[in-house]
Amino acid sequence: MTQHATRDISGSTPSPQKVWKAIRSKDLPRIIRGFLWKNLHGGYKIGDSGT
Repeated sequence: MTQHATRDISGSTPSPQKVWKAIRSKDLPRIIRGFLWKNLHGGYKIGDSGT
């Protein structure tokens, strides 16, 4: 999903390795890296629950 969203925005599709490396970048604050990691792993209940 992240790869497709990036493609829609930038016109190029990053590899899965590039996505994971980007969210672990030391240029991002630790709290933001944690938020992104949890989002990609379904750690937050966001959006429609399907019910």
